[in-house]
Parts: sequence; structure tokens; C-alpha cells
Amino acid sequence: MTLCWAIPAEDERSSLKFPFPCRSAPSLERTRERGRSYRAGPLFLLVRAGYGRIILALNPAQLHTRRMRYLPYILLCVLCGCGPSVILQKPSSTERATLNPEWITQIKAVAKSGDWLVVRGYKGPDNLVVAATNIPLSHAVIYDAQGEQVIEAIGEGVQVTSLTDFVDTTHRVLVIRPKWWTPERGLAATRFAHTTVGKPYDFLGTVGGGSDERYYCSELCVEAYRDYHTAKDHLPRIMEPGQMYLWGTILYDSGTRN
Repeated sequence: MTLCWAIPAEDERSSLKFPFPCRSAPSLERTRERGRSYRAGPLFLLVRAGYGRIILALNPAQLHTRRMRYLPYILLCVLCGCGPSVILQKPSSTERATLNPEWITQIKAVAKSGDWLVVRGYKGPDNLVVAATNIPLSHAVIYDAQGEQVIEAIGEGVQVTSLTDFVDTTHRVLVIRPKWWTPERGLAATRFAHTTVGKPYDFLGTVGGGSDERYYCSELCVEAYRDYHTAKDHLPRIMEPGQMYLWGTILYDSGTRN
């Protein structure tokens, strides 16, 4: 794998430019996927990283292999080596128990099915996202009020997690109501999210590729309202968790645990 800086192509006539030589840089050719243009070679893929400014040159065939679970931790070491630490220490279960009931009560009071819960978590990938985006929010899920649970896309794939277990892993929680939400649309979005349970994590999507059969966290949240998107929404190619309030309304902010 090679890390290098680059400028993404802006239109059909432009090309990727490298401020300095990049080892193993491939010959480039135009590739299209889901209506999005980027440049790719036969062995490597060069795209702008969605959760930062790093360009990855790596074999696309490896992006969804078991080995790729270590990629976030490798990038975290690279990113954190260039700036202050963003790694949070998870409080003890006793300390977490003092705030968890209050946060859960507040979430249940304001959140409806289809709302987004956008959080700062304690896991390795959470630290990676914060380091790369410089925004203290790292993960997003869809809330299912009826089941008191969330549907989330994590490294192991899309899964259902109880609200209690989910809150226990968070340092801060925001409830955001998507701009497209209505009671009916919220229920439809929740049903859609449940149909994706078991699908793999979209590693390629976090760097600008993507697949309809895979999802990363904020991609799943936005995709659940895809039928209601318009050109005026100006959705980015990669949606970062810290950007999601721009397409919704914050109903609740727990603040941080400390």
C-alpha cells in the first residue's frame, strides 16, 4: 500500500496531479461507478480519502478482504503521528452508568424512528475518523424507536444494536432529524435499514468509490432517504458523520461525558 498526496479530477478533461512522486503510481484510466467519476489503474485505485486528505493507492480487490480490518488502525497511527492525540480512554462501567440512563431517557423522549444518532465513540475507527476530519464526531446510526435499537454499519457489516448497548460505547450523542423526515418516511427509512442488516461494510465507499451492496455508517443513514434527495441538497460524494447536521436539525446534544 502506498500513501501519497494528490488532487482529485474535477471534470472529464482534468487528471490527477501529484505534488511529488508516488511509488507504484499506476497508469490511469477513466472509471465510472454509480455515476461518479474517478481515475483508476489496473492494479491500484487513486481517490481522495473521504475521512481526510490522504490518497490511497492500493489494490481494489483487497479492499473488502479480512485483512482490510487493520487499515483503520494503520491510518490512525499515520494520522496521530502528525498531530495531537485524539484517542479517548473509555471510562469504567461504573462511571458510564452514571450518565447512560439519563442519555437514554432523553433520546427516547425526542427521537423517532428514522432519526439519526451521530456520536463520538471510543473504538479505534472512531479515533481514526476524528483524527482525519478534525471534527469530534465519528459514527452515525439510524434509530428504531419501536425496537429501542439502532441499525449501524461497522467493520463487521451492518447490524442491529440495542440502544442501551450503543449508548454505553459513546462519549457524546446527538439526535439529528433528517431534513427529509416525516413520520411515514422515517418508518420507511427504518425498514430500509433493517433490510441491509448483514451486508458488508463499504471500505471503498469511505474513499469515494462505493457499492449499492455495501455501506459505511453515514452512507447508510443518508441512503435510507435516497428517494427524497434532490439536486438542491448538494450531497457530498462522501458523507462524514460531522457533516450530517447540515442536512438535518439537532434535537438533542448530550454533551461529553466529562
